[in-house]
Amino acid sequence: MATHFELAKNNSLETLLHDFKMLREESVAALKNFNLQQDDFTKTAFHPKIFEVNLQQLIATWVTHDLSHLTQISRIMAQQYKSEVGPFEAYLKILK
Repeated sequence: MATHFELAKNNSLETLLHDFKMLREESVAALKNFNLQQDDFTKTAFHPKIFEVNLQQLIATWVTHDLSHLTQISRIMAQQYKSEVGPFEAYLKILK
């Protein structure tokens, strides 16, 4: 399996975003197929490092992880304008 760096180096941003979208849609569809009920979200499992976790925490972590990737994508996309914003760079935290 290719590393994330190899994927990024060998594919366009458009391809990477498309693949991300398709994989996430597949994952969400699989999750929906479980037909989870409210009680299911409090069910727990064992994690080797953080011990007991529940399904609600796991799904919230999944969402937060995706958001962190979207933040990374935004930062990378913003970098292409770094030389064009001139003195406004000082006000654009995303370019730091």
